[in-house]
Amino acid sequence: MAIAQNKIFEMLRRQLEEPTISDGTGGGSADSNNNFSYDEKKDALKKSQNYLVNNLNKNYLSPLYKSISISGSSATLNTQDTLSPDDVLSVKVTYTEQGVSSSYYAKFTNIEELGKDLNNSYLKPTKEFPSVYLGPLSGNVDGKTKITIEPSTNVTSVEILAIGEPGELTDDNTSYYYLGEETLNALLYYAESELWRNDNRQQRSKIALEKCFNEVEILNNKYNTEL
Repeated sequence: MAIAQNKIFEMLRRQLEEPTISDGTGGGSADSNNNFSYDEKKDALKKSQNYLVNNLNKNYLSPLYKSISISGSSATLNTQDTLSPDDVLSVKVTYTEQGVSSSYYAKFTNIEELGKDLNNSYLKPTKEFPSVYLGPLSGNVDGKTKITIEPSTNVTSVEILAIGEPGELTDDNTSYYYLGEETLNALLYYAESELWRNDNRQQRSKIALEKCFNEVEILNNKYNTEL
């Protein structure tokens, strides 16, 4: 269930013992006389979302999934997106031979392991069992990722399923938080902890952060126990 973002700001103000009134326009007018400014809350919620993306089971992150399709015929394909192996869920490689196309999911590897596999007749990647290596472009080109596929002969396209970055939260009743209501407590506790820490209220920050950790553990255990 999607939650209006202004409701998140109201809940955060409540935890900070501030007035919770919001006009829902996204301008942060409700924070003009509060202990923590609107920009401070936005920054804390941004850090909180990033923490959740890096620490929650990927099943909670499906609203952030994005598909990236790239066409190419060489061993190395480039994407405008900055990707890391931790963000990528799957890579599907399409080979086309004599007008007939077939697609296979690739195994993730690193550059050292790929080199070893290429020299081992038993582990060498094949069209039916390709390997993929993700790395930065040479020359430190920002915002692009090099995608190396083995074997590369007859590769015509690659489809990547990855986790995108969460959007910025604003005090707006027309925008929504999509990670799900069950992640809200963790989101708010982490943001609260950040704000108390910035205000040098270390004990309150520690308590809120421990609550966040507990929430994340409970959420992740839900999937761990179902395996």
